[in-house]
Amino acid sequence: MAYRLVTSLQLGITGITDLRAQLLDSTGANSGGVISSGFTADLGGGQYLWDYSSFPDGFYGAVTFYRASAPGTRWIHAINPQEAENSDQKSSLSAPAATALSTAQWTNVRASLLDYLDAAVSSRLASGAYTAPDNATISSIQADTNDLQAQIGTAGAGLTALPGMVWANSVRSLTTFGTLVADIWSYATRTLTSGGGGGATANEVAVAVWSYVFRTLTSTAAETTAAISGSNLTITRAVTFSATVTGVSFPATWSKVYFTVKESNSHPDTQAFVQIVRYNGSGNDGLIRLNKGAATAAQGSLTANSTAGTIAINLTDDATVQLYAGNYTYDLKFILSDSTSQIITYGSCYVVLTSTEAIA
Repeated sequence: MAYRLVTSLQLGITGITDLRAQLLDSTGANSGGVISSGFTADLGGGQYLWDYSSFPDGFYGAVTFYRASAPGTRWIHAINPQEAENSDQKSSLSAPAATALSTAQWTNVRASLLDYLDAAVSSRLASGAYTAPDNATISSIQADTNDLQAQIGTAGAGLTALPGMVWANSVRSLTTFGTLVADIWSYATRTLTSGGGGGATANEVAVAVWSYVFRTLTSTAAETTAAISGSNLTITRAVTFSATVTGVSFPATWSKVYFTVKESNSHPDTQAFVQIVRYNGSGNDGLIRLNKGAATAAQGSLTANSTAGTIAINLTDDATVQLYAGNYTYDLKFILSDSTSQIITYGSCYVVLTSTEAIA
């Protein structure tokens, strides 16, 4: 609420007609705007009254008075409107302190409960409608709960041992497969621990595996090479050539890898019909020999991916159009940082002709 106070001003200057007032808070900062109303005329001898009814609730501070025509001269008067609160109420009408409510007992929370006193007492639940709790059943549930806690340990301490308790049980029933099959086949290593259900022997399982229509080769390229002595490659003249060797085990210290095609393995690298190099780091990657001569590097490439275990071989049709049809040999070879080397794979390479030799 706002307060109204009348303040007497003993200014000692007669005939002032342009008085102004400005409220100041307790820090001396302006509070609100300039006030030009509420002033009386000179009451004699430079005395004036100021009647103001809009002091903010809880305001305390001061008012500075000045003349609009001479704002440099100011008079300050302390104003504390809260001192005038209830000044229109007789003190004899105030309640004695002994009748005040205790704030320790009459809290806001308890006061809010009064909102529930909106029904007659007679509307309370009749004693005949009251149903006592089933204490026997509650006690039984409590006993089961206590037993469960004893089994798994208090405060969950025994939960870590629960899987072991399950697997230690002699009989375990699988109620659903869920993603079990997919999880097993996606796992990197799978160990056969028995011949399976129905009394099948390990030999019978092996026969079933090898008689299956599709079987996926999981060995590395190097392991497969040792087993089948490499795979044959076919390059079609005047056609872009691409092939990817998979399952490559990259040595940690490999420095570069070569793909080389020759008429005979007894010929030096300068006699290679195709030779591509890829460095592990900086180096002049690309095609380095074509038809036993120098080549354009951009016409051939090796893309090595040690994470995926693959090496992709690529020859542009600008390169293959210059090859001669025939039967050749090839290999893919690592050179290591200690100058040792490893063959990744090798085999026969056939260059065959096609009806259309145009490449542009």
